[in-house]
Amino acid sequence: MLTAPPGDAAAPAVPLAAAAPAGVPLPTLTRPPAGVHGHPLWDSWHELRSFGYRQREYQGLYPTFDRYQRLMERATNRAVRHGWLLRPDARVMMRRVCAVQPRYPADIRGTCRAATYDPPRFASTR
Repeated sequence: MLTAPPGDAAAPAVPLAAAAPAGVPLPTLTRPPAGVHGHPLWDSWHELRSFGYRQREYQGLYPTFDRYQRLMERATNRAVRHGWLLRPDARVMMRRVCAVQPRYPADIRGTCRAATYDPPRFASTR
């Protein structure tokens, strides 16, 4: 099981992945994966504190759900166009965006658009 280091106050020891099949070595994760902090593509379904975020900082980066959703859609579309993310996975990603919607107060909660999201053509920038 991957865990954050036990002595790190910003990232308390929490499970990060399930056990791998026999024969597959499990690495020790000592910090959040590079690029996580500050990139909306990976922030939506994680417990924020284990990655060094505070709720106030998160809401400063994404003051409204609509802004967060817009940034996620841009990042997701870019990943699909570059061939890094498959279209079905992009749809899953945009559904996950809606999981953070309840974190926002009702007056800035916006509307989840995952049901109508249509990703771009895969690897269309090549």
